[in-house]
Amino acid sequence: MEKETKDKKIVIEWHSLFRDLKRNAICIALSLFIGLMAVYIMRQSVYSPEYTSTATLVVNAKLGNLNPYANLSVSSEMSKVFAEVFVQPSMRSKAAQQAGVGGFRGSIRANAITGTNLLQVSVTTDNPELSYRELCAVLEVYPQISDIVFENAVIDVIKMPAMAHGPSNAM
Repeated sequence: MEKETKDKKIVIEWHSLFRDLKRNAICIALSLFIGLMAVYIMRQSVYSPEYTSTATLVVNAKLGNLNPYANLSVSSEMSKVFAEVFVQPSMRSKAAQQAGVGGFRGSIRANAITGTNLLQVSVTTDNPELSYRELCAVLEVYPQISDIVFENAVIDVIKMPAMAHGPSNAM
């Protein structure tokens, strides 16, 4: 009896399977269409656009007597430190005070570009004008904080922020 159960195999009758699929093709297509519509409706109802304004900064050391490679190396290390400074809560609170609003609604991201002394700072909110205004406020208050962290650093804006024309998380 054990031998009989081991020898049984599942046999798929392909012609029967295709015949059933062909008969129910309309139901299968409608089910697929309803499923795709449900996914689309869920994405539309859950989706909230985000707008990002970005500025590019260059960090330089005030030490003018170093050779250019050493100056770039020092500036590159300083840009990594400033990337951390830009995302601190104190930067958010000072920028909110500068903008004259109750609180800073956006999220700040700062990214030191590897191997360079460039720093990209961006603010993301649900409103393009708000992200632009908050980034401008951050750029206005960073000298107050940067002078405390590094007295021998100079930060210049090389690409001014612009208002976002479309969502940064487009569907």
